[in-house]
Amino acid sequence: MLAVSSASVPIFHANGIAGYIEISLLPNQRSQDTGPPLIEKTLTSASELEPSIQLLEESEYRYQINIEGLSPQSWSTDRPELFQPDTVNGRTGRVRTGSYTGWLPVTIFGDGNVTGNSSWRSDQGS
Repeated sequence: MLAVSSASVPIFHANGIAGYIEISLLPNQRSQDTGPPLIEKTLTSASELEPSIQLLEESEYRYQINIEGLSPQSWSTDRPELFQPDTVNGRTGRVRTGSYTGWLPVTIFGDGNVTGNSSWRSDQGS
């Protein structure tokens, strides 16, 4: 696993990878004493079910949804308690992990229709 400042997490759909959610650190998170706030795992195969990134509990990150060929009027997730949009259409915003820990599956919606699924881990800081 590798500490990083941003990572692209795949959004999976029935036909394969639909796009990515870019998760990145906020500028003031680049040097914290609590350990690496964003960790990316090197996958050994495309079929691995384990999430490719790990976030810290009680942390905040920036997200951007990138799905080529799709331009819905609004983006949303099934986790509104964690995803706080910065824009009216919801394509970018903040992920606030709160006290959530464990595997976090997320469903992404474009104009209320499922566009894909993604997942990562949220763990306690060291």
